[in-house]
Amino acid sequence: MAAAAYLTRGGPVLLWIVAALACYLVTFGVTIGLNVPLNDRLEAAGPVDRIAELADVRVWFEAAWVRWNLVRTLSSVAAFACLIVALLTRRG
Repeated sequence: MAAAAYLTRGGPVLLWIVAALACYLVTFGVTIGLNVPLNDRLEAAGPVDRIAELADVRVWFEAAWVRWNLVRTLSSVAAFACLIVALLTRRG
């Protein structure tokens, strides 16, 4: 919606909004493409009280999930920062 308002005007505000959108798409892509399948795989392992090798399940899940969750966090923060810069650019 914000990008649509600046489509005809262009300028640095639009660029920052597009950068924010790109960062958000990274967040969304990692969530759908990596974190959700990891969560599904963890759920498929079964109830915690019935997993024979709980430590093994934790090892394969935790390292990958934490890594990709960090990517999601950084891309979300970057998207937010881009929107703040867009707002400040508009005001300035």
